[in-house]
Amino acid sequence: MSKTAGLYAGGWTFAGFGWLLWLIHVGQTAAQISTALFCFLMFSAMLTILMTRTTKPFWASAASKQVNWAIGGNTVVTMILAGVGLGVTAVRLPIIFLALALTLVVGVLLTGLTRWLHPAA
Repeated sequence: MSKTAGLYAGGWTFAGFGWLLWLIHVGQTAAQISTALFCFLMFSAMLTILMTRTTKPFWASAASKQVNWAIGGNTVVTMILAGVGLGVTAVRLPIIFLALALTLVVGVLLTGLTRWLHPAA
């Protein structure tokens, strides 16, 4: 489990740093970068729950109804807060959806890498 946790921590950190650099490159303000990083961190935290709860790929094992509601609710609330600027600086919807897409791509890659490096895990 510690090998997987280390891989996930490193992978999410690497992806988050890349996201930060891209946001700077496209000219987002510091406040917008803060919100975009908030979205990425929330989405990656929710996906990590699904990734660590089973040895199967996260898409191959259904979570309980309660877990799905909690993760879905947190994701929707995060998107609303970021989109309307409630408690955070508002960002455009494409930034929010790019954060979500990045999270899903990194999640799939980390799942595949984990299964390749630790086949018994």
